[in-house]
Amino acid sequence: MRAFAQVRARRPDARLHLLGGGSQEGLLRKLVAELALQDSVQFHGRLDDAGMAAVLAAAKLSISVPESDATSVSVLESMACGLTVIASDLPANRDWLAPDALVPAGDSDALAACWLALLQDDARAAVLGARNAERFVQDGDRRVQMDAMDAACRRLLAQARR
Repeated sequence: MRAFAQVRARRPDARLHLLGGGSQEGLLRKLVAELALQDSVQFHGRLDDAGMAAVLAAAKLSISVPESDATSVSVLESMACGLTVIASDLPANRDWLAPDALVPAGDSDALAACWLALLQDDARAAVLGARNAERFVQDGDRRVQMDAMDAACRRLLAQARR
């Protein structure tokens, strides 16, 4: 939230939409109030697929900055929507995202700088978003993954029969 406060200071038109919920929501709401960001932050809570798709379709960026994580479903969902994703520089995210879209976990200054740079460079954001969508289709799509698993299982079964 501190990174968003920095972004908002430079870009008063910036808005933040928080999807989901969880144990940190109360702390986030308190921080939003402390930083006087109530007019620019919207808590959506848990959404169904259509609700999530609607929010993501209206977004320019998606941000996922936990301090530890495996492959994040929210990162993959955002990539599938063709969004530019800014994420913590974690091993799982390095496998999916461009290096210039990764920020050190917990570094709100680096996050704000990356966020502002992408808000100010529509062409770069578009390139990253298109790359994310292409990468998702190639390696993250459920059908692609299920077809690969099916082929692997069939190969194993064929080998076992020999």
